[in-house]
Amino acid sequence: MSILEFVSQDVLDDLDEDAQIAFMQLVNAAQRTLSSKLEHLNPNENDDWQKIEEVRYSFMNVVIAAAKRFEIEPFLSLTVPTFSNFRDVDHRQFKSDLDHYLTQLILDNSLRSKRDSVEILPVSKDRIRTYVSGLRQVC
Repeated sequence: MSILEFVSQDVLDDLDEDAQIAFMQLVNAAQRTLSSKLEHLNPNENDDWQKIEEVRYSFMNVVIAAAKRFEIEPFLSLTVPTFSNFRDVDHRQFKSDLDHYLTQLILDNSLRSKRDSVEILPVSKDRIRTYVSGLRQVC
């Protein structure tokens, strides 16, 4: 499966310029697609299990390729196992490592945005709200 089966061209076109944020956006979109592709498959049925393995493998391949492009460690140095050596445990470990990294990234971005923000006095907030309300009424 190709990247475009996990992430739409529109999402790719709208990726942030910051490599870490872009990686997070791409992975988020790919994870949603992964979930939707796996939603109706039954792991107890052999044909479905093969499809599940293929989709999981492709997801891992796309994420590692994106990490290499965006130079995101620790995924930059990972190699995708050959499909014949890919096991359920590989997917689970990769997913766990990815969730761990994304949690740190999300928290870092949250802390950075707070650090870069400026507190506005309540009087100023009220004034801005009044201006915005007036602009909405005019439009």
